[in-house]
Amino acid sequence: MDTGRPKISLIILTYNRAHLVGTAIESVLRQTYRDFELIIVNNGSEDHTAEVLKQYEGHEQIRLFHLEKNRGFKGGINYAFGLIRGEWFSSIGDDDRLAPETFEVMMRVPEEVDPTIDAITCNAIDTATGRLSGRGLDRDQYLPIEVIAGQASGNFWGLTRTELLGDKRMNENLPGHEDTLWYQIDAVANRYYIHKPLKTWNTDHGATETATNRRPDPGIRARVYRELLNEPFYLETLKKYNTKRYIGKCLRGMFFLQIAGEAAGVRKYRALLLEARPDFRARMLSALIRILSPGLNRRLYQLAFKIKFA
Repeated sequence: MDTGRPKISLIILTYNRAHLVGTAIESVLRQTYRDFELIIVNNGSEDHTAEVLKQYEGHEQIRLFHLEKNRGFKGGINYAFGLIRGEWFSSIGDDDRLAPETFEVMMRVPEEVDPTIDAITCNAIDTATGRLSGRGLDRDQYLPIEVIAGQASGNFWGLTRTELLGDKRMNENLPGHEDTLWYQIDAVANRYYIHKPLKTWNTDHGATETATNRRPDPGIRARVYRELLNEPFYLETLKKYNTKRYIGKCLRGMFFLQIAGEAAGVRKYRALLLEARPDFRARMLSALIRILSPGLNRRLYQLAFKIKFA
């Protein structure tokens, strides 16, 4: 491969998706914009993923890496971040697809809109619904952190200048919540959104890490909210731009750490909650969580989950 720096580094982290990863790879190789490298990291797959990837060895635009053991999504993606050589970077799932014109359309934005743009976002199609996976935006626009945290929801996709990533990495102790990293980047980025679906987000098969984190396992949820206390920038951003969501996080933090019997964590979330000046209902819920025993809170959670999905 040419040792010169490519314009774009695109990462595919794959694990046990031998039957799908080829489609994702081919969607990248079909890009009309050709100045890119594709970094493929086989994250300790136990199926025949390595055999599927063998056909791409030696491809002039592909750099292929095999990890002996699965490092989880965040461990794998952090490893891949360290391999980036491009001026811009992004990643797609091993079951996703890019439209052939994706890179070309997005790289025109700094040229045609504003040369100071250093992050570009587009929308995607959710295969489970056939609709846009990113919600809350309906036109091309600049995308400051207050809009990202306060208005946008769902799943968008984009390219970001590598210099904005720097030495920042995902918190591998925190299940989910990739936006704890992205909020740090978006707080200083000049991000622009184009209202086009240029990626297909494949959600109508198999389990995802997000789904795993949402299982009715209070242990997993306690781990999430325990570790979120180590992400003050994320919590401060929510408090500033999305108070409703911030209060919800604080209440859930109190609830799941109360179930886990972690009184210190409950007190921390209670203090964070009060900083947002919650309404009467939120204050009453927080008081109820603290009054009820861990065992009773656990039973209420299990009952609520059964009713929700009955």
